[in-house]
Amino acid sequence: MLTRASKPVIPSQQAVWFYLYSPGPIALREHLLSSGVKASPITHPEYMPTGEIRLQDPDGYTLLIGQAG
Repeated sequence: MLTRASKPVIPSQQAVWFYLYSPGPIALREHLLSSGVKASPITHPEYMPTGEIRLQDPDGYTLLIGQAG
Protein backbone atom coordinates (compact mmCIF):
# COMPACT_ATOMS: atom_id res chain seq x y z
CA MET A 1 0.00 0.00 0.00
CA LEU A 2 1.34 3.43 -0.92
CA THR A 3 0.05 6.79 0.17
CA ARG A 4 1.11 10.38 -0.34
CA ALA A 5 2.81 12.04 2.63
CA SER A 6 0.95 14.99 4.09
CA LYS A 7 4.26 16.74 4.88
CA PRO A 8 7.80 16.58 3.48
CA VAL A 9 9.56 13.35 4.48
CA ILE A 10 12.75 14.07 6.42
CA PRO A 11 14.82 10.86 6.63
CA SER A 12 16.49 11.80 9.91
CA GLN A 13 13.03 11.99 11.51
CA GLN A 14 12.10 8.51 10.29
CA ALA A 15 8.76 9.87 9.07
CA VAL A 16 7.66 6.62 7.44
CA TRP A 17 5.29 3.78 8.31
CA PHE A 18 5.64 0.20 7.22
CA TYR A 19 2.44 -1.75 6.59
CA LEU A 20 2.56 -5.51 7.06
CA TYR A 21 -0.05 -8.25 6.99
CA SER A 22 -0.69 -11.20 9.29
CA PRO A 23 -3.24 -14.00 9.00
CA GLY A 24 -4.06 -13.54 12.69
CA PRO A 25 -3.45 -10.16 14.33
CA ILE A 26 -5.07 -11.27 17.61
CA ALA A 27 -2.66 -14.17 18.08
CA LEU A 28 0.24 -12.06 16.81
CA ARG A 29 -0.54 -9.28 19.31
CA GLU A 30 -0.77 -11.79 22.17
CA HIS A 31 2.59 -13.28 21.14
CA LEU A 32 4.22 -9.85 20.91
CA LEU A 33 2.90 -8.81 24.32
CA SER A 34 4.01 -12.07 25.96
CA SER A 35 7.47 -11.49 24.44
CA GLY A 36 7.68 -8.02 26.00
CA VAL A 37 6.94 -6.05 22.83
CA LYS A 38 4.57 -3.11 23.26
CA ALA A 39 1.71 -3.32 20.75
CA SER A 40 -1.41 -1.20 20.50
CA PRO A 41 -4.87 -2.58 21.07
CA ILE A 42 -6.46 -3.93 17.89
CA THR A 43 -8.30 -1.18 16.06
CA HIS A 44 -10.73 -1.43 13.15
CA PRO A 45 -10.17 1.58 10.89
CA GLU A 46 -12.34 2.03 7.81
CA TYR A 47 -9.59 0.77 5.47
CA MET A 48 -8.92 -2.34 7.63
CA PRO A 49 -12.22 -3.45 9.22
CA THR A 50 -10.78 -6.88 10.07
CA GLY A 51 -8.33 -5.20 12.46
CA GLU A 52 -4.81 -3.86 12.74
CA ILE A 53 -2.18 -3.26 15.41
CA ARG A 54 0.57 -0.67 15.66
CA LEU A 55 4.02 -0.98 17.18
CA GLN A 56 7.49 0.49 16.85
CA ASP A 57 10.55 -1.46 15.84
CA PRO A 58 13.83 -1.03 17.78
CA ASP A 59 14.88 1.80 15.43
CA GLY A 60 11.67 3.72 16.15
CA TYR A 61 9.92 3.02 12.85
CA THR A 62 6.14 2.61 13.06
CA LEU A 63 4.87 -0.80 11.97
CA LEU A 64 1.19 -1.26 11.16
CA ILE A 65 0.04 -4.86 10.90
CA GLY A 66 -3.33 -5.64 9.34
CA GLN A 67 -5.35 -8.81 8.90
CA ALA A 68 -4.38 -10.65 5.71
CA GLY A 69 -7.13 -12.02 3.53
